[in-house]
Amino acid sequence: MLEVGWMLDSNGKKIRVHSASTIGNIRVIRELLIRDSCARTLEIGLAYGASALAILSTLQGMGNGEFQHVAIDPYQDKDWGGAGARLIADEGYSDHFTLYSGMSSMVLPMLASGPERYDLIYVDGSHLFEEVFVDFYYCFLILKKGGVIVFDDCCDPHVAKVMKFIKRNYSKCLVEIDYQDVEDPAKAIKKRVGNWLGFRQLRAFRKKTEPPREWNSPFRKF
Repeated sequence: MLEVGWMLDSNGKKIRVHSASTIGNIRVIRELLIRDSCARTLEIGLAYGASALAILSTLQGMGNGEFQHVAIDPYQDKDWGGAGARLIADEGYSDHFTLYSGMSSMVLPMLASGPERYDLIYVDGSHLFEEVFVDFYYCFLILKKGGVIVFDDCCDPHVAKVMKFIKRNYSKCLVEIDYQDVEDPAKAIKKRVGNWLGFRQLRAFRKKTEPPREWNSPFRKF
């Protein structure tokens, strides 16, 4: 799909693929899943289903028949033609996949009130600061201790601001993961230099403690 640049929507119509997760992102997420022997995962933003399919196939490949992936995407039918949901069904993963079509700001609190907790969460939905911030807050609640949360498009100013908040105010709760050893060895020099300077499209954090934070935790400007 990513190589040819097109796929079929829910009606069998050929559509052009754009704004999908990159091969580089998928490589990193796959390695994180394998390292932690994940079984329960969640993703905000399904779109064409590239990352969802990679996650599901990786979970299946690890041999745990109880694996489950959840996606939240209110625009799956309206903007993406149901392409991601069709891809998952066509590949035979329907029994291991749940799609919520509501806004993440509404779905995540519902999930937080339930018992399920996740090994890995991939946040790649809205890029508005307030919505990424809300996604982060609730995803932190439903992430297992020791679990991993991954954010895409971290060079976007809205997302980058949330990353600054996390690093400044959640340093006791989350530790950033260095995943350079699993990145594409053919990555362009320009991107490598940008990474060295601290610019990263993808950032991952491991959860060290359960919420809540102490009520009088100091607030650090970000």
